[in-house]
Amino acid sequence: KLYYRNIIGIRRKKNCLIYMKWQRSKFDNSNRQSSESIKNSLSVFIGLIFFRLVLDYIYVHIISPIYAYSGFICERNISGFILSWGIYIVFFPLVKNIVLSNEEHISTIITTTIYLISFTPFTSLIYMGVIPDRLIITMCLYWCILLILLGFANRSMKKRSPVLYAGVYPLDDKLVVIIGIIASLVVVFVSWIYTDFHLQLDLEVYGQRSKAAAFAMPQILRYMFSWSSAIIPLIFAYSVIHTKIIPAIWYLAVSFLSFGVDGSKTVLFMPILVLVVIILAKKINFCQIKVILIYGITAVAIISAMIYKLRKSITLVSLFVRRVLYVPAIINVYYFDFFSSHEPDFFRSGFLSKLGATSPYTKYVDIPHTIGMVYYHNPNTGANNGLFSDAIANLGFMGIIIMPFFTTFVIWLFDRCTYGLDKRIILASAMYISFALVSSSLTTTLMTHGLIVMMVITSVMKRDDYIVENMIGKEKWIKAQLT
Repeated sequence: KLYYRNIIGIRRKKNCLIYMKWQRSKFDNSNRQSSESIKNSLSVFIGLIFFRLVLDYIYVHIISPIYAYSGFICERNISGFILSWGIYIVFFPLVKNIVLSNEEHISTIITTTIYLISFTPFTSLIYMGVIPDRLIITMCLYWCILLILLGFANRSMKKRSPVLYAGVYPLDDKLVVIIGIIASLVVVFVSWIYTDFHLQLDLEVYGQRSKAAAFAMPQILRYMFSWSSAIIPLIFAYSVIHTKIIPAIWYLAVSFLSFGVDGSKTVLFMPILVLVVIILAKKINFCQIKVILIYGITAVAIISAMIYKLRKSITLVSLFVRRVLYVPAIINVYYFDFFSSHEPDFFRSGFLSKLGATSPYTKYVDIPHTIGMVYYHNPNTGANNGLFSDAIANLGFMGIIIMPFFTTFVIWLFDRCTYGLDKRIILASAMYISFALVSSSLTTTLMTHGLIVMMVITSVMKRDDYIVENMIGKEKWIKAQLT
């Protein structure tokens, strides 16, 4: 009995020492994580403030003087300054935890990106006197609901959630290769039949886009060609990461062919962006990636302004700062103004048209061309836009409350499809989808821009079993050792 008591006593002491060491290490780790969290929060906050300052400077000194005729007016005042910066700072806590999250979820990258390229220009335009008061209230309500829902979805994804995954089978790589070959052959076929292998070497692409819109192309082929714009950059990233050089070169060449067909700048620049992501994201965590994203977009804006000041070239400012950041924010104003006095479309221009529904906005083809005719006085201008514009165009003011739920659900679903993939593939996918959500309606992003197809492809890409199945935390492991 004495012997067994001694053995039990020794084991209890040993377990006690292990538990104390674990508690001490846990306390040290929490202190270290707390100081690192404060440092990262400060870095993110400074980066966002600096980005907004850079945007304000470029708008006031470059964009407004040149493009004031197309709605880029500048009527600054002190009340607009206080209001715009107040809104920008007040919304920071809603996005802070998402930006600082180190979880490898595609939703955090998408949220950070749309916050940078959509919400920040909106607050800048408040200062410039472009946004009417009613729109400020409505937009703030929309963004508040969307960011709260995305934050809630991000927290729920830290727990065990269903993963849409069909990977780790011998067919994985073959299936991805087959999908990539089909997508690239579609592009080659369309380029051959409709453009005679035309290579677009000029970034002024509106003439080529008009020609592409007039192609007598079967609807299914048009969809497949649009899907290839999403598939090819994704499989290009997959090929580069797995050091498949010849397929990577092939997909890069196909991207240039695709650009020659419809002049889509996304298709042209996505492979370049993918390469940058692959190089930078190899040895850094997700939080650091989002910090780099903030400072990287700021750096591109600064470089574009410097090129204009030094060489009087407006190209980069026009393509990036004006077209990518400010034009969607301006179009939000037009959609709000138009649908404040017109009935919502209720998706009759979208998927309900396939069921026989008729939209009241078919006089100028569809809603984007109607907005283009009314506000740009050009029926050939398609003022495509997403997020807020999509909400108010399809569901009116009720869409401000309803559409964020749909958007969050789609992002959550995509997160479940990409969970466990190489983070560089996650980043490449996130960049494409973020820009698609900002510039197109949700249904267009799902169908025409190929988000559904991307979900299918990412769900069959290979990943390790333990990433998907083993979601047990370190604390549970320690407790298991003690028992």
